[in-house]
Amino acid sequence: MWLTRLAIRQPVFVYLLLLVILLVGAQSYVALPRSLDPDVDFDAVMITTIWPGASPDEVETQITREIEDELAGLADVKRMTSTSAQGRSVIIVEFEPDTVDLFRAEQDIQARVNRADRIPAEAEEPFVMRLDVASFPVFQIAVGSTGSFERLRTLAEELGDRLEQIPGVSSVDLQGDRKPQIWVEADPTALEAHGLTLSDVIRTVQERNRNVPGGEIDTGANEYLVRAVGEAATAGDIERLILARSEGGGTVRIGDVATVTQTFEEADVRNFLDGQPCLLLDVKRTKGSNILDLFDLMRPILADFQRSRGHEAQASLLFDTSVDVRSSLSTLQQNFALGAMLVFLALASFLGWRNAIFPFIGMPVSFLITFILIRLFGYGLDGVSLFALILMVGIIVDDAIVVLENIHRHMEDGLPPHRAAVIGTREVVMPVVAATLTTMAAFAPLLLVPGIMGAFIKSIPLIVIWALSASLFECFFMLPSHIAHFGEIPERKRHHHPVLSRLLRVYRFALRGALRRRGLTLLLLAGLLIAMPSITPPMEFFPETDTFPRFDIKLNMHRGTTQEQTEAALEEVRQIVNTLPPEELVSVLTVSGQLLESYTLDFGANRGMASVIITRSGERDRTTQEIIDSLRPRLEQIRGVERLRIERLTEGPPTGADIEIRLRGDDIAVLNALAEEIKDRLRDVTVDGERPVSDVDDDSVLGKEEIRVRIDEERRALFGVSDDEIFTSIRAAIDGVEAAEITQGDEATEIVVRHPEDRRRRLEDLSDLSLRTQTGDRVRLREVAAIEIVPGVDQIRHFDRQRVVAVRGTVDAAITTPSVVYAAIEPQVQALLAAHPGYTYVVGGAEEENRKTVSDTVNALTLGIILIYIIIAAQFQSFIQPFIIMVTVPFAAVGVMLGLRVSDNFLTFPALIGIVALTGIVVNDAIVFIDFINRGRARHGSRLRAVMAAGRLRMRPILLTTVTTIGGLFPMALGLAGNAAVWQPMAVAICWGLAFSTVLTLIVIPVVYLTIDDIAAWLRRRFGLRVSARFRPGAEEI
Repeated sequence: MWLTRLAIRQPVFVYLLLLVILLVGAQSYVALPRSLDPDVDFDAVMITTIWPGASPDEVETQITREIEDELAGLADVKRMTSTSAQGRSVIIVEFEPDTVDLFRAEQDIQARVNRADRIPAEAEEPFVMRLDVASFPVFQIAVGSTGSFERLRTLAEELGDRLEQIPGVSSVDLQGDRKPQIWVEADPTALEAHGLTLSDVIRTVQERNRNVPGGEIDTGANEYLVRAVGEAATAGDIERLILARSEGGGTVRIGDVATVTQTFEEADVRNFLDGQPCLLLDVKRTKGSNILDLFDLMRPILADFQRSRGHEAQASLLFDTSVDVRSSLSTLQQNFALGAMLVFLALASFLGWRNAIFPFIGMPVSFLITFILIRLFGYGLDGVSLFALILMVGIIVDDAIVVLENIHRHMEDGLPPHRAAVIGTREVVMPVVAATLTTMAAFAPLLLVPGIMGAFIKSIPLIVIWALSASLFECFFMLPSHIAHFGEIPERKRHHHPVLSRLLRVYRFALRGALRRRGLTLLLLAGLLIAMPSITPPMEFFPETDTFPRFDIKLNMHRGTTQEQTEAALEEVRQIVNTLPPEELVSVLTVSGQLLESYTLDFGANRGMASVIITRSGERDRTTQEIIDSLRPRLEQIRGVERLRIERLTEGPPTGADIEIRLRGDDIAVLNALAEEIKDRLRDVTVDGERPVSDVDDDSVLGKEEIRVRIDEERRALFGVSDDEIFTSIRAAIDGVEAAEITQGDEATEIVVRHPEDRRRRLEDLSDLSLRTQTGDRVRLREVAAIEIVPGVDQIRHFDRQRVVAVRGTVDAAITTPSVVYAAIEPQVQALLAAHPGYTYVVGGAEEENRKTVSDTVNALTLGIILIYIIIAAQFQSFIQPFIIMVTVPFAAVGVMLGLRVSDNFLTFPALIGIVALTGIVVNDAIVFIDFINRGRARHGSRLRAVMAAGRLRMRPILLTTVTTIGGLFPMALGLAGNAAVWQPMAVAICWGLAFSTVLTLIVIPVVYLTIDDIAAWLRRRFGLRVSARFRPGAEEI
């Protein structure tokens, strides 16, 4: 091979190239961004529209449906969901994976939203935002102060501005902020005494706070801009604004009928850290930035803030993903180092210390080249990519082992190192290349897995392909050069290793026995395949872990609950959580007025959440789930709670609730009734005598009762009252109306006109609301409208523009898996909906993504097997021999299932990836084995001698490649260097599957080879068929 000969002739060039790889690779490794999970694009765009004071019904009909209609023609839409709640519409458009440019899709959606011209003028401009990694915070900082809110706000903004200057920080959002406002609270009695209405106050504030350009005046010598300025600067200025002239000739000012106060807007959302009010800073990062670098840059800023502002404020880092990143990466790196050490020990025990160094040197060289490629293509180090590297620790030396062992064999036979390096490398070039290509072929189809799961695992096949390519270059170019110039010339006696000698004797005995009893051997193999379904463990897509020391307690209070009552319930939650021992509890953050549901915020006075931050798993005895289970009974006793859920943060891509059944139809009352029935049936699901489903609820709850004002059109026309007068006056009296906006300092301040708090509580106050007619007279609201109290809905959800109610639940992983629960509940749901034509359901949440991903993974596995077959067929120029080699694949799967059962692991998605990997790994040794059988048979024609000789020659490298691959993953499979729970099932799958397939390669491949040979001979005798020379019978007997 010319590449090998070049390397042997030019050792200086080889070592200079090695130096360059070391330097550039090390620099690339240091510069790689670190994160816990890959930067995943969600292929989604969110449209948020605010309409203060509007009911969910109004939001649905006048905003949500209007925008949905405009978006109806979008191409490549996977689904469109929406929520219409009080004063807010949120629409999320999810696109089919890898089909659209999200930036252009965002622009297209913005253009379509702009065409929705029937959206009420009172609503704010719809805000369009694509969802990506920058949408979610990586750090959360609570800023508390014993001073005024104004001072707290100033300090939080000061800290936020400093943090926003850190390279890699995309934004710092202030949660719980309240805009500055001037309240003009007009007393209805005073207004009545002066013959005024609330709308008069609004118009006066609007007219006296205008800043209008008047053009230019050219005096000849100079030009001047003309601007009419009527802006009030302070609350005192507004108090002095003249409303009207009194009957005695005096003036009525705003201060005569209203209280004017400089303040801040009312808090719809309030945050408390350990019971003390605070503001939250959400620190978000740019895509590709290094979380660890961000934290290292942020830490001195926080320390400086504490030094300079500690006497009046306290900044507490609550949500710090850098700790999780360091912990996970450290665990994986320790597994990497320990696996590499075991690989070296295995090489040394088989080949000797000096010869073991050569393939071991190839490992860092191949990885450094891989680091260069990872950086070049814009990826980083995260849990997924680092696991791919760990996976390659044992595999990456397989080709080098085959080359080294063959060179070593020729040196044992007396060839000089230079000659042995050339001949030994040349003999195995094609089988090694084919074996490497089959591993690539197994992983490459994973690049075609769509959706968020495909994006999550994309770095695995890429890193495998890059690392294997680098390994091929190293073993054909650098390795022969190392051996030729520094290789140890061994003794000519082969198999002097005592353990190997004994293993070889046992193997030859077992192989002869299996070959004599081929029928019994094949029958036993068939029995293993038949038994596989019975040992297959249940499926759980991603295992629950204790990686994140936090869980959230989410509350929905009964309808009509005030924010103060919600906060009282949250305080009860905090007191219960505070009973945890100090070695378990760190702090409790409570938030009233909002919930985070499926990555969108759900607002309402009856909503609240307590985020419980606990110590890390190594600092406490109980698991997170055990802590939750100890708190749940007391939390469920809190009064006034309609729905309570406890959710944990888990590793892996976001997928949703364990159980989610979306019911679709037109009538919300029917949907609610169906949801109640399904919830009861979910609670009654039993597995092995236990009920695994908890936190069963739905997302349709009754809202506050509505005071509905029905306008009498005839009386309205009779009195000459405009619709705008009625609607504006009602909104101003209750919620307040922004009459104007002024600038104070460098910030905009809203001027809000409304009634005082004590005149907004009774129905009579609304009935007595005074309205201005078009003729200047006044009438009461009750004279032109009827006022009634009706039930209201809390929120209205759509799925693909149709009303939907989702039933959700959490499955106890210690009892069963979501797939088992779905198998029990879906027939009942189908029977229930059969009695309600027009109503359908779809599976959502984690199961929806899981089903799709399993299907995609099976497709990838099938494609990988086809590619492997093509590669092997091209290598051997045979249609039959690839089937012999691929016999190892299904039996490796048997080993996987057995290993998962023995280690008490579920069949997880990472374990499925392990099976995909095995399809490429387990055939590698068989490829070289069959190649040696074919070579031996071509030399001396005897099939038995060829099989036995190939077994003798290939046993050592087959065992060695198996031991090194298993050694690289062994620490992770057993958790020797820290438990990487998400990836452990994948390591277990590969270790057990490979160990199982190694026995098959050494014993079963010869059995199947000779069996196919016998069948070919029979076909030739019986039908006179022309058979490949490789399958013509020999005369020897076993």
